[in-house]
Amino acid sequence: MEKIFTNKGVPAVCQSDNGSPFQSKEMEQFAQSSGYRHHHITPEWPRANGTVERFNRNMKEALRAATLEGKSLRGASQGFLQMYRSTPHSATGASPHAALHGGREMRTVLPLMTPTDHVIDRIRDQRFKVKMRNGLQPHKLRVGDSVIVKQTKANKLTPTFNPTPLRITEVQGSTITAREINGTWTITRDASYFRKIASDTRADNEDDQDASDESNEETENENRGNQQETLDESTEKRQRPRRTTRRPSYLEDYDT
Repeated sequence: MEKIFTNKGVPAVCQSDNGSPFQSKEMEQFAQSSGYRHHHITPEWPRANGTVERFNRNMKEALRAATLEGKSLRGASQGFLQMYRSTPHSATGASPHAALHGGREMRTVLPLMTPTDHVIDRIRDQRFKVKMRNGLQPHKLRVGDSVIVKQTKANKLTPTFNPTPLRITEVQGSTITAREINGTWTITRDASYFRKIASDTRADNEDDQDASDESNEETENENRGNQQETLDESTEKRQRPRRTTRRPSYLEDYDT
C-alpha cells in the first residue's frame, strides 16, 4: 500500500472486506498515520464491494480463456489490465487511466477516439448510479424492531432463518446490527438478511384479536342459522293451493 500511495497519492477513503489482515491493530495505526479513513463493507455482502468483485470476475474469464488457448497467464493478465485501464467506463465516460491521470488517455496500439483532455464527469457518474438504483425499495427496519436473520445452511434440512429472535440496535443505511434479545450474541449484516417478526406484546394482541374474531364469527354463524330456520318455517306455511283433480270427459261413457 505504501508503494501505491507513493505513486498515486493517499486516498480519502480505503474500502476493504472484513478479512483478518484488515482487522488488525497495525492496519488501523497505518490508516491513522497515512491520513485516510478505512471503511469495512457489510459482512457476508460481497455486492457492497461490487466494483472489485466485478473486476475479479472479468480477470478470471480472461485467464480462463488464456488457459484454453495455451498462453502465458502473466502475459494474459498484463494484456487484460492494459485493455481494462484504457477502456472508458459506462458510468463515468472516462477510462480508469484517464480518471487517475487528470484526463490523459493511455496510448495503445489502437488510435485514440476520445480527446486527451477529457476529465471525469462527476454529475454523469452520479446520475448513472441513481439510474442503477431505480426500482430498489429501501428497507423499513428501525432500531428496536424484533427480527430473525438468515443463517448458513449446513444441509438441505437447515432452515433459511435462524429462529433466535434478535433486536436491532444500530442502523447505518442498509447495514443492520442486531443483538440477541435474551443473550449477548451480536451480528451485523445487510438489511436483506433480516426478516421482521412480531414482538411478544404484538403477538399477544394478535392472539386476542384472533380470539375476538373467532367469537364474532361464531355469533354471526348462529344468527345466520336462526334466520335460515325462520325462513324455512315461513316457506312451509306459504304453500301453494292444491289443484282439484277430476275425471276426463272422454271416460264418462265407460264404467269402472
